Amino acid sequence: MSKLNENIRKFRELRRLTQKDFSDRLKKSRNVISNWERGENAPDPDTIEQICRILDVTPNQLFGWEACPDYEDYVERVRAVRLKMDELVDRKKAIDKEIDEIKALIRSERAKDGNGKI
Repeated sequence: MSKLNENIRKFRELRRLTQKDFSDRLKKSRNVISNWERGENAPDPDTIEQICRILDVTPNQLFGWEACPDYEDYVERVRAVRLKMDELVDRKKAIDKEIDEIKALIRSERAKDGNGKI
C-alpha cells in the first residue's frame, strides 16, 4: 500500500491541490485523505476511480504499476516555470519601487515649481 499512499500525495501535490481541496472534490473528510497518504488505510475501488479522474492518472499509475509518462520531465518544467515566475515577480517589485521613486522625485521637482501634480 505504500506506493499507493505516496502516489496519492505525489499526484495531488502535482495538481496543486491541498488535502482540503482534494477532500472537497471527493466528498471525504480531510482526515480521510491524510490517512490514505500516511498509509493507514486505502480508498475503496469506487473512490480509486474518482481519484484517478480528479488527478488525471490511470489506476496503474496511481498504484505505481505503470510509470507516468514524462512525469519527471513535467516536474522539472513546472519547477523551471515557478522559478521564472518568482524571478519575474521580484523584477516587477523592483521596477515598481523605481517607479515610485521617480514619481516622488517628479513630485518634489514640481513642488519646487508650484505644480504638485504628476
